[in-house]
Amino acid sequence: MIETTKGKRDDLLIKAEKAANALGARAIGFEDAAGGLGKIRRGEVAAAVVMGHDLLDEAHLGGADALGGLEALIVLDTHQSALQEVAHVVFPVRHAAEKLGTLTNHAGRVQRVRPAVEPAWEAWSEGEVIARLGAALGLTGFDGSYDVHSVSKLLADANPAFAGVDLGSVGDQGRPLAGAGEAREGEQP
Repeated sequence: MIETTKGKRDDLLIKAEKAANALGARAIGFEDAAGGLGKIRRGEVAAAVVMGHDLLDEAHLGGADALGGLEALIVLDTHQSALQEVAHVVFPVRHAAEKLGTLTNHAGRVQRVRPAVEPAWEAWSEGEVIARLGAALGLTGFDGSYDVHSVSKLLADANPAFAGVDLGSVGDQGRPLAGAGEAREGEQP
């Protein structure tokens, strides 16, 4: 699930969608947060792993009471928030300025991001936490190791939207997702 916070926009710099990687998340199959949140409210979800702290936004969920039916709520976040008060487990993770990877901007251009700083203590990215958590739970395909280059290449090989677009190939200018240019008529990448 992805959070798709919308807001004011202009014709030049300010985009309505405020989530930095929402287009990329949709391209790999994540749904809008509203669908998943509805399942949580109806009691159809036993556990959730949440990345970030804005799930308790009143406009989407209606407060912490809606999470009471979860048997397990695991939060991966960079900041303290009200969400950690209802979480069963909280993992501190690297901030965006501390990570290596890619993000897909509003125009469908996949861009490489590099760490601007290193954290003052040992901190893992969300991918590293999920790899270790999957291994600890004995989930198929998880051995506890995580390599951002390998994951990026696997995504490019498995998802047509990212065909040929991985961390090793995006370069300094980035590369467009397959079909991104046609879908965003009039916008500059």
